[in-house]
Amino acid sequence: MILMNDIIREGHPTLRLKAKEVSFPLSNEDRQLCDDLLEYVVNSQNDELGEKYGL
Repeated sequence: MILMNDIIREGHPTLRLKAKEVSFPLSNEDRQLCDDLLEYVVNSQNDELGEKYGL
């Protein structure tokens, strides 16, 4: 599960890098990342999970 500590915040040098091109169909690794990010967004909307995991 992705937690708030895994999210890059404003000021991080990675945000200055050019994004890599995404090819379709997605690789298994990219698909898993998308699934993990979606799970984070859904879980962050749940007050109990948000408090438990600091989302």
